[in-house]
Amino acid sequence: MLKDIFDKTVKASGRYTKKFLGLATSFGKNAKIRRRKIFRVIGIIIGISLLLSVPLLYLYILPNALLIPVGFETDLEGYTKVWTVISGNEKYDSIIRGKVLEIDNEKKEALVYRGLLDKNTEKPINMLFDFLNISEWLHIDAYMNSLRFSRINDGYFLVPGTNIPGSSIREGDIVDYTFAESYGVKGGEERAQVRMKLKNIGKEDVNGLTLWIWEARGEKEPIYLHGLNFYISYIVRFALEPCSGYPVYAYIKFDFYLTPKNLIDILKDERVKIGDILNKLKNRFFGLFRDKHTREDIRSMDLSEVESKIDIDMYVHVATLDFESSQDSLNKCILNAKEARSLVLFINPGLGYILGIPGFLILVVSIGSNQLFKLKKQRRK
Repeated sequence: MLKDIFDKTVKASGRYTKKFLGLATSFGKNAKIRRRKIFRVIGIIIGISLLLSVPLLYLYILPNALLIPVGFETDLEGYTKVWTVISGNEKYDSIIRGKVLEIDNEKKEALVYRGLLDKNTEKPINMLFDFLNISEWLHIDAYMNSLRFSRINDGYFLVPGTNIPGSSIREGDIVDYTFAESYGVKGGEERAQVRMKLKNIGKEDVNGLTLWIWEARGEKEPIYLHGLNFYISYIVRFALEPCSGYPVYAYIKFDFYLTPKNLIDILKDERVKIGDILNKLKNRFFGLFRDKHTREDIRSMDLSEVESKIDIDMYVHVATLDFESSQDSLNKCILNAKEARSLVLFINPGLGYILGIPGFLILVVSIGSNQLFKLKKQRRK
């Protein structure tokens, strides 16, 4: 009985072998058929594997592999106007610089620098006092589809592109763009200052490149900058190449305000030269009072009377910072953005084409060769 079962199994396996792989015991034509079928099966396997690797690449591999490169830099050149209650009006040829300084490949974290610099000296521009400026060293998630701050709760350092694998940014979105500080020193404590709601407000074609325009506005929001408390009103507008997220244009206007309480805190700061400020602000101090009072009236009051008469809700405008990119800068940045776009287009759909098209062709050829072989076989009969 066992012998009969064994014989039947051998005969059945022989039939299946001949049917699917053409494994005949003889040589010649049967050997060619066998090789063709083996190559066809291998081709089908390779074609299907390549096709399946495309979604795998975009959903799992690239989003977890593409890191912003060390040395990646964006220089937006333009003009900065600064008005302060202390020093009046000043104008600078300036640069907004963003640069990737280091990457920790284990933590997938990048150290970046962001600063508003005098173009001639490449030193930070002071907006109020001799130490208050925008010059920060910050850590961000190094993945190109993220670019979020990594040591602050939330918000983007730079809005990532829409076609970068894994990016969730779409047209019409509102994203959190965080203005952050490190106390103006490398290695300083990183703090979120103002979380701006950047809204995608439309598209614009410039020099053959479609740009997305992002804008945020705010009114007298609290900000803690380099150890001092202010209130800030702002308009921020960026033009970005949407595929890569590369910035090509910026307009920024910050208005800084103090309340009496903020002013008192500032005067206590050891970095602030009290004499200079009092000389510049002495006439403005009288505007803090609800009613008209002469110097003699104020001097005759005791402290409790002074406190009761000060309008503690009053905002005193103490500084304005105004930056806008130049036309020459826009033209240069558009060329850089086109290069960044080409790189992303190669990395993103380009890799898909490299894998998908050959996979499809191999699959078609493998399946088609089987049909062609059957037709030839029928003609011979």
